[in-house]
Amino acid sequence: MAVANPKIRGQQAHSVLREEEADKVIFYHAWCKRCDICIAFCPKQALALDEANDPQLLRPERCNSCGLCEVLCPDFAIMVPQRRRKYKSQARKKETRY
Repeated sequence: MAVANPKIRGQQAHSVLREEEADKVIFYHAWCKRCDICIAFCPKQALALDEANDPQLLRPERCNSCGLCEVLCPDFAIMVPQRRRKYKSQARKKETRY
């Protein structure tokens, strides 16, 4: 399994991770004010700061795509695509047909 290099930033990081890991957490660093809320509240401790002081998914094997980082981010600088897919599939299962 590939391991994220903390020196790599932005789109380059996606090429280092396996495809299914690369889209677990997407950071918009231009929007991020580096408050570290995402890192502090990650239940799996999958996030950490890189050398540029930007939050990154440095331990993708720990991430369960819970989306807590996305929900808590005050800058809307994080997206967890897998969380959205899970939510949509759960919503479809709960639909009541008349």
